[in-house]
Amino acid sequence: GFGSEVLKLICSRILNPVILEVEEPFTDATRKRIAFYKRLNFLVSDGIYDQPPYSTIKNKVRMLLMSFPEIIHPNDFKDIKSHIYLSVYQYHE
Repeated sequence: GFGSEVLKLICSRILNPVILEVEEPFTDATRKRIAFYKRLNFLVSDGIYDQPPYSTIKNKVRMLLMSFPEIIHPNDFKDIKSHIYLSVYQYHE
């Protein structure tokens, strides 16, 4: 329950939407992780999102974006993805 409490506290104090990357639900572990975030009212957004590679010898990874308190609007998805790429990964498409 500690992780839930920490995430609830973060969500209650951040004015902007909270965005998470999660693996696609192909295993029990990834399905459980998505269910955990859904119990905390995160929503899976539509849109193609590939996590950039961590190095030149690695490949990108297909992921999902989840958001709180509202789903990412389709018109905003590309801008949010670009913002994540630049601010988190220093990656340019």
